[in-house]
Amino acid sequence: MPQGTRNTTAQRAQLAKEKLRLEIGPYIGESLDRVIGLLTQEATGEAGAYDDVVRAAVVLTHAYLEDFLRTMARTLLPVASEGVLDDIPLAGSGSSRPAKFSLGALARHRGRTVEDVINDSVSEYLERSNSNNTTEIVSFLKDLDITLPAEASEKLPELDRMI
Repeated sequence: MPQGTRNTTAQRAQLAKEKLRLEIGPYIGESLDRVIGLLTQEATGEAGAYDDVVRAAVVLTHAYLEDFLRTMARTLLPVASEGVLDDIPLAGSGSSRPAKFSLGALARHRGRTVEDVINDSVSEYLERSNSNNTTEIVSFLKDLDITLPAEASEKLPELDRMI
């Protein structure tokens, strides 16, 4: 492939950021609107159900958080550093843990680009991922090259209790 037609890492990262902006829109509006709607509905509803509704809202928000993190990761992980990609198992390996693999393990990927194999490996990895505490979330964000501002870090203990 001529050098002029190959995307550089910086170009791929920029394309990933643009794609990410389009994909996170529903999380900013629709998802939070549904949680707020659930809480608002309860405020006018039956007394005594408040704790259950708040609990349901927290569980729903946690599910949205995990889905949001996976959506970001599907876009950003494929362009991550080699060290980050080393922690992701090869697509089709049947393993949830990264492992060394023989050349024969690549046979099932014949005719596909390296980028396709990386994207599939990331997608399979993310299908099994979850976030059980803020330590895992912060580590996950670090892998995506995202650093939380100090004021967000102050909220982590409260978020941990909700998770």
